Amino acid sequence: MNLTRDVGIEQRLNEQVPLDVDFRDEDGKDAKLGDYFGNKPVILALVYHQCPMLCNLSQDGLVSSLRSLSLDAGRDFNVVVVSFDPREGPIDATAKKRIYLKQYG
Repeated sequence: MNLTRDVGIEQRLNEQVPLDVDFRDEDGKDAKLGDYFGNKPVILALVYHQCPMLCNLSQDGLVSSLRSLSLDAGRDFNVVVVSFDPREGPIDATAKKRIYLKQYG
């Protein structure tokens, strides 16, 4: 089975991510992407929480990179992680958040 057969990339160079997109947060509450943008820069990570391949490696790499900075996530900038998979919900997001917050320290 070829899991990547139907995967594609659509480049949207020089376009802004729409901030009025509806999401559910890790508590299951409705939110808009723009709710997480304010006075601080934002790192937006698009992931699968229950990934069959390399997603955990990219999230591990993000945490490792953040730990090497002199700036602090949450204080100096925000990190917003959004799952691509509509089958993933608040339980998946909360579980991953706990893991990565622990790794971040």
